[in-house]
Amino acid sequence: MPRFFSVFLILALSATAQDAKPDAPDFAREVLPILSNKCFVCHGPDAEEDEVRLDSYEGATVDLGGYKAIDPADLEKSELTFRIHDKDDPMPPEKAEKQLTDSERDVLTRWVKSGGKYEKHWAFVAPERTSNMERSTSNVEGGGNEIDFFVGKRLAEKELEPAKAASPNVLARRAALVLTGLPPEPEQLERFLKSGDYEALVDELLASSRFGEHQARYWLDAVRYGDTHGLHLDNKRGIFPYRDWVVKALNDGLAFDQFITWQLAGDLLPNPSLEHLTATGYVRMNPSTAEGGAIPAEFQAKNNFDRTENFGTVFLGMTLNCARCHTHKYDPILQREYYELMAFFNSTAESPMDGNAYVYAPVIEAPGSVSDWYQWEKLTAERDALLTKIDEQVDEEKAV
Repeated sequence: MPRFFSVFLILALSATAQDAKPDAPDFAREVLPILSNKCFVCHGPDAEEDEVRLDSYEGATVDLGGYKAIDPADLEKSELTFRIHDKDDPMPPEKAEKQLTDSERDVLTRWVKSGGKYEKHWAFVAPERTSNMERSTSNVEGGGNEIDFFVGKRLAEKELEPAKAASPNVLARRAALVLTGLPPEPEQLERFLKSGDYEALVDELLASSRFGEHQARYWLDAVRYGDTHGLHLDNKRGIFPYRDWVVKALNDGLAFDQFITWQLAGDLLPNPSLEHLTATGYVRMNPSTAEGGAIPAEFQAKNNFDRTENFGTVFLGMTLNCARCHTHKYDPILQREYYELMAFFNSTAESPMDGNAYVYAPVIEAPGSVSDWYQWEKLTAERDALLTKIDEQVDEEKAV
């Protein structure tokens, strides 16, 4: 079964960043860290002293009774730039532990005078195709594509020559190592060298059971798979059917949306199958304990923290950890939203204490290996076919 891998490349900056004046500091890299570290403690999402908020453009430009932190109509009169330089009543106040440095004042001043724009991080801006992304193959041996345009452009700037095209032997080795984690079999290599059919080689590697085994390693690392409880006595636990399901799902080419849905809520699907239920082993990947002094409610919370933050890392590509204690300083995540998300994981039927048991409730019976999964599917299909045949015979007899 063919599989399709999508590589997402951010190849364009946001329009706001492109339109900024040359002297304007980069908001995400230069301005936001200063505001977050020195200003948000009093004028951020969790505190609004004197009703001043600097964590959003709307908050910074609100009328505060004749003045604004940032005044779009008259940037020179912005209260922010005045107060950070004021000797009599400076901001931050003299009692604040974190004071602005001269270079940070300069950054904030240049930012306000250039418009005081609040730009989204590139990760939250939809990429747009720019005019210089035309297909260019002139500087790439053997042709190229849009990505090679940027590679070739950078190489030209550094006065470097592109690498020579890989030999068939090297190409086959790279493909095999990337897809299966193993070098190509001698017979595979010989067939490829004779035919030169690279796509056939890739299809053969994708059809190998080694493909799922190798690719599953990356996913299992991300979801913190472990064969033991992870805490206290760190005894073994019977979680390996989830591992085998991941291998099988990758080898079967399971659609990614289903791959995600089954793991997060397979048991909530209508008439969940054994595969659906096994996939929810993802929710049981957190470390567990049976330590005598442990407080169940405390470990229930710890388990939910772990699940919530791993969900953020794996499925959102974001670190939610900061929002456990306060609204995130950099990413658009409110502390309230963190706990709203955590509420989903607080609905599991699992006890926070594992009893040092190899398996502990809730449990299901699942095949013991990947090959057993396929055997189970075969037998189940044969059983269903026989039951269907019997039902048809019964219906025929009733019709007589």
